[in-house]
Amino acid sequence: MDAKITKKRLGLLLSYDWIKIVAICVAAVAVWLVLFTTIATKASDGQTFEIYAYIGVRLNSGEISLDELHDAKALSNDVLDFSTYTLTDDGYQDMVLQVHFSAGQGDVIFVADTADTLDDAGNVTAYGGLRDFLYTYQSNSLWLGTDLADYTATEGEYEVTYKNYFAQCEEYLNGFFFTAGQPDYENGTLDEEIAEARFRERIRKDKRYKKESEKAAAVQGEFERLNHLRDSYLQVKEWVTGEDENAPVRVRTCNAPADTDGDKKISAGEGTPVQFAFDLSNLENITELAGNRANTENMAEGLCLVPLNTGSSSEEDMRYETFTLLTYLAEKYDA
Repeated sequence: MDAKITKKRLGLLLSYDWIKIVAICVAAVAVWLVLFTTIATKASDGQTFEIYAYIGVRLNSGEISLDELHDAKALSNDVLDFSTYTLTDDGYQDMVLQVHFSAGQGDVIFVADTADTLDDAGNVTAYGGLRDFLYTYQSNSLWLGTDLADYTATEGEYEVTYKNYFAQCEEYLNGFFFTAGQPDYENGTLDEEIAEARFRERIRKDKRYKKESEKAAAVQGEFERLNHLRDSYLQVKEWVTGEDENAPVRVRTCNAPADTDGDKKISAGEGTPVQFAFDLSNLENITELAGNRANTENMAEGLCLVPLNTGSSSEEDMRYETFTLLTYLAEKYDA
């Protein structure tokens, strides 16, 4: 039997069976894509870090990347995906933000604390940036009371208690650091046995680690993450609870819009004093990354960072990345 492939036979094959050949190629690509999607590591909400910029904030997204954040230990290696998103005043901003938050997206948001907008009669026509954000999204924000106590607010007919973000971080760290068997996040030594057991449970289904050597290396990275988080938290706590008003990072007190005098209207600046934002005004060079558009002479003035209770906050071990991010920002952008 003559089975030799010739140009004539190849031409006949392509003439009559080209549809089959194309179908086989498409099917092969589809199978490969399904296989790749199945075996690839998909970032969870906790492994995704998203930085938002609220209306009135200029964000230079090209200034920051996941590789740089990993190298600087601003974010842990467990963060697999990173993105930025800037809201525009196009009338759809609230709908966009509500959709993102309801989907569990967003870790921190840059917001500028600016003055309310008034009409000629002195009536408020628009709240300033941070007041405007808190008026709608306070429930999506993390409480930063510098007294480390929780905060209870009356919202409509209900009382809502906000857990203190600092106290929660201390409780988390106290699960790993001990002195003479007692929890001691400040001066204690990392219990590597506890840290390793918890980490191995966390990565049990993580497709990145197939070999024991890979898991062992990752365990060492977890020890570094916990020690760095402890150091970053202590530094941020010192800044925000100390008396130095020029510290790189402070906590901003803002009046969340509310009718506190009972006259059935909210006047300029009127509201309940709350602490939901880190104040970055003292970072003079932060404008390389983000800036307050309302203050062209000093775009760092009033610039804040609000940690959100969505995104990485859904996973306890990833909930406190904001502290390492803050020390990174202070180191890079403090004049």
